[in-house]
Amino acid sequence: MDVKSQIQKLGLSHRINCLVDQSRQEMIDCVKSASGFVYPSLNEGFGIPLAESLAAALPMAVSNIAVFRELVEELPVYFHPNKVDEMAAAMISITRSEEQTRQRIIRPSIQLKIDPKHIAEQLIREYSSLL
Repeated sequence: MDVKSQIQKLGLSHRINCLVDQSRQEMIDCVKSASGFVYPSLNEGFGIPLAESLAAALPMAVSNIAVFRELVEELPVYFHPNKVDEMAAAMISITRSEEQTRQRIIRPSIQLKIDPKHIAEQLIREYSSLL
């Protein structure tokens, strides 16, 4: 069963929209209008959606994995990705503190981590050290 059919079967059509083939601007607008970002992942290389959510200053509930802790430190509410009760509590938590979280994300130290120029400079330094 595809995702849209499952959403209809569960009676969640009024709460969940599946966006497909959206333009870049439509996706940016969608992310900016979100109340929060939830990322239940067991393993990630970098987590680009996490960086995108940071750029949009969204409150986050994310898996308690090393790469996420390195990128966003104490900003999100962390949960074990296989524990539904922890994930639910984290989601509730970010909706209660949305504005406070948005203000913390705007800090320069966090914004520097997602700045494309800064990331490129770090990669160049790292690759240069390997030569």
